Order: sequence, then structure tokens, then C-alpha cells
Amino acid sequence: MKNAFENPWPDGHRELTVLALPDLGRTTASDDGTRLAKVIDGVRKFAAPIPGLAPVPDAGLHLTIQPVNHGLFNMPPLGLDTVTTLSEELRNLSADWSPFSLRMGSPVIGRTGITLDTDPEQPFSHLVDAVRQAIRSVCGPDSIGHDTRPGHMTIVCANRELETDDFASQLRRVRPSHADMMVRSLVLAWVGQNVPETCYEFEIVERFKLAGSVEAGNE
Repeated sequence: MKNAFENPWPDGHRELTVLALPDLGRTTASDDGTRLAKVIDGVRKFAAPIPGLAPVPDAGLHLTIQPVNHGLFNMPPLGLDTVTTLSEELRNLSADWSPFSLRMGSPVIGRTGITLDTDPEQPFSHLVDAVRQAIRSVCGPDSIGHDTRPGHMTIVCANRELETDDFASQLRRVRPSHADMMVRSLVLAWVGQNVPETCYEFEIVERFKLAGSVEAGNE
């Protein structure tokens, strides 16, 4: 496992990104929350004694749908007019989609941390395609060069190189190991790296409720 921020973004760099955010059902920090929250807490407890693993805080948890101009550090920042136009496109898109459920987990050891992968592939992948097309229509074809699929939520990041052989099999013992996540809305946000805390942080621009009647898998 490699350091998640071994090659950090330039200082101050942020990327406009479409996200889905989990509802963990916590009203206070001590609440157990939903089954998804219990899965995440179980992985955090597992990771806590392992040097080099940094659990992502609740406020930083997200499922990336699509970033705009990912890694294109020499591109000029997106202007307010572009952000406003993209918001309008996403608002129209979201009105045609109904909420749907994703299975998250079991936790998987990846190249730079531990993730919960999504299942089934559809309708999530159809939604990603629709969002990518909306971004492309506003920001151009080069803006969607990076595709984050298969869908995943990072719940632990590595802050140094680690050998995973010693704990990979132990991760399989975490219970519960999977949970459903309802995707009820999309979020447009400015995403940046917090390298000292080994996580991504985001500032929400706008939230778009999935309020339509598209049947799962038929978009």
C-alpha cells in the first residue's frame, strides 16, 4: 500500500467534483448510526492500531461521481459562469432520476487505502455516464478524462508505504462487512486535499435532489 498523497496537488488546488454523500444517521458524535455507519466504524476500529493508516472522518466521506479537469493543474480555474451553467445542467439531470440503493462493501484493501466498493454496476454507472455527458457539454471533452469507476468510497487512507500481508486477512473479520447506501441526491463541490490529515475535504456548491421517475437501470 502506498502513501495516498505521495504526489500531492499544488498548494491551493481544488477540483470541481460531482459527489454522492452517505447518510450515516448520526445526530451526535456518539450515535451508532445506520448499518453503513457501523461498517465504517468497524473498519476504523480495525485500522486504529496500525501505524500508517488514517481513517477518513465522517465529514470527508464521499462517493465520487465525476471530477472536472482532474489532474489538469495548468488549466485556468473554472469561472463562476461555468459553475452556474453546470449547476443548471445537473439540476435538470437530477430531476429525471429517482433515488436508488447501492450495496457498499465488503471493505477492500487498495493501492492507497481501504475502500467500500459499490454493487450492482447499474444504475450507478448509467448515472455516472449521464453526469459525465453533462460536464462534457459545459466544460468540453478534455474535462472528463478521468473515470473513477468502479464506484468506491475510500474510508481509510495510507499516509506512508505499508506491507498489507500482515493484516489483509484480518480485515475480512470486520462485521458487519457491507450495507446499503441510498443515493437520494448529488452534490457539486470544490474538493481539495488535506495532506496533513490524509484526507480530501470539500466545500458544497449546490445539492441536487433525485426527484424523477427513471426506473433503475433504464436511464
